[in-house]
Amino acid sequence: MQVTRKQLVLAAIGVVVLMGITARITSNDGGTTSNTLAEKSTSPSTKPPAELPTLPITGGANVPPEIARAATGMAVSSMIFTFFHESGHMLVSELKLPVTGPQEDVVDEFASFVLTEALKSAPEDNKGNIADIIYAGALSWKFSAQEFAAGGAKFPYYDEHPPDERRFYSVLCVATAADPLRFIGRAVADGVPQARLEKCAREYKEKYAAWNELLKTHEPTAKQRRGGLHKLTMAYGPVGRAEWGAFENIYRQGQIFQPMFDALSSSVVLPEDITVKAQGCDQVNAWWSPQDKTITLCHDLFQHEVDMFAKALVAATRKAQGAGGDTPAPAGGGAPAPPTPRPAGASPISLAGVWSCQVLVNGMNGQEEMRLNPDASFRVHVVTANGQVMDAWGRWSVQGNVLRADYAGPAGIPTPELIPFSMPSPTVMQTSSSTCQKIG
Repeated sequence: MQVTRKQLVLAAIGVVVLMGITARITSNDGGTTSNTLAEKSTSPSTKPPAELPTLPITGGANVPPEIARAATGMAVSSMIFTFFHESGHMLVSELKLPVTGPQEDVVDEFASFVLTEALKSAPEDNKGNIADIIYAGALSWKFSAQEFAAGGAKFPYYDEHPPDERRFYSVLCVATAADPLRFIGRAVADGVPQARLEKCAREYKEKYAAWNELLKTHEPTAKQRRGGLHKLTMAYGPVGRAEWGAFENIYRQGQIFQPMFDALSSSVVLPEDITVKAQGCDQVNAWWSPQDKTITLCHDLFQHEVDMFAKALVAATRKAQGAGGDTPAPAGGGAPAPPTPRPAGASPISLAGVWSCQVLVNGMNGQEEMRLNPDASFRVHVVTANGQVMDAWGRWSVQGNVLRADYAGPAGIPTPELIPFSMPSPTVMQTSSSTCQKIG
């Protein structure tokens, strides 16, 4: 059987199954998060993993256990993104890939493309998990930018790294173009205008084609595979602090990072073996060293990610509780959920029925059939101009001129969605992105 770079995608899917992360990373300021971590996979072909432990949080004695678990899942997700980022540096160096722009931007794209390919290729019940991993990687840059600004520092624009906030939006741009159903709500909530989302869709196609072209010449032949390929292997340096042994154990489990190492080793012809070293570094960092042929992942960075996510989640939870008791913040927004709108039948103009809509999805025209049933259930079926098919379902209600969709599926779609609308006539409904005709 031929081995191609698609193995890397399959490995990323496998990692999600093994981790069992079902995080809901929802709001534009961190949101309240409902996570279950380290649940054993229900896939009959997947060996159940060792339980993902809750990682140490600096000064975390007052952090609620559910937030500590959520921060753990988000931090592991962020380190997966970091590994692919540093692997991008390694591939540029070892395969002599041409780069005509800032390399930091290019390897962020590589990490984003690998994970969004995993998202598109995954079974439906794993797509939401992978979307959460991608969004955690993006949120790491957003929260880092907020920390930087809070400290009063000015960004050194001469640095080879782009500003963290721009990196957040760049990852979100790729993700939204790859899967608008799961990311367009997040992108809009984070302030990305429609015009930029349309450009994201065009840029994604161009850059995706470019990465495929760059890597396809480095796929191993059958003869090279039979002769053996160079590999990525795990190594461990000094732990640094006693509590950081928990981070080392994440790598030693072998069920999260090792599948990615194996797949990358099998997907491209590397000129030499590559070491991936986890250790304490006395600096919050990760890097690729072409001299040592080593990717270093610092426990200091892992600790920083756990602490940063825990801080953001605690702040968002307090904000939500302060504004609305124990009401959680909705997906794609930073405020608590509004009072439940009255049932659809209470609307002056009944919306119940079948609507045929012309829609704009991430810059592409599409046809949507929206069934708003009298029992307050709904189902939406969308076909875009390029043949992409998307389905969603759940419960609907209306208050004034706002249609509320509480999604039950697919997994990972932000919910609820609040859609302002107008009705020029009883059979025509208009929103900011669609015009609908009542057909039944």
